[in-house]
Amino acid sequence: MKTIHYQRGLVSFEIPSHWCEDADAAGSARFYADGDDTGTMRLNTLTFEREQLQAVEETAREVFRGQAYEMLPGGLPMRHVLTTENEGGEWLHVHRWDVLVAVSPGHWRLVCFGYTGLASAAEEPRMQEELRFVEHAVRTARYPSAQQV
Repeated sequence: MKTIHYQRGLVSFEIPSHWCEDADAAGSARFYADGDDTGTMRLNTLTFEREQLQAVEETAREVFRGQAYEMLPGGLPMRHVLTTENEGGEWLHVHRWDVLVAVSPGHWRLVCFGYTGLASAAEEPRMQEELRFVEHAVRTARYPSAQQV
């Protein structure tokens, strides 16, 4: 396993040591096993402000726009959404986990993890294992506030 400290520690998590990693100019990161027909884990963050100070649950209801979410053991709200999309004639399953982090009073960060894989391979053991691993990484990641970075 290797530990990733995304953007100097905005979020830290573990991935298999054999996974490749790269980033684009906008700061989004990709993580994947080298090879054909493997899934891809993506990560980016959004930071925003709310003029009115709000509790975490109230902000989560607004940000997640009424969609279901759960509270992670550390007290952070997380939403999971699964969509099926067609890209270049191939059907993909796109999983997205959004974790809401209170950075400081009135300042918030949305940590957005994604996992994309071929829909036709969704039931294959390798893809199921990757998906379980990504979900575990999201649930056990460290999400510090601004004071902790």
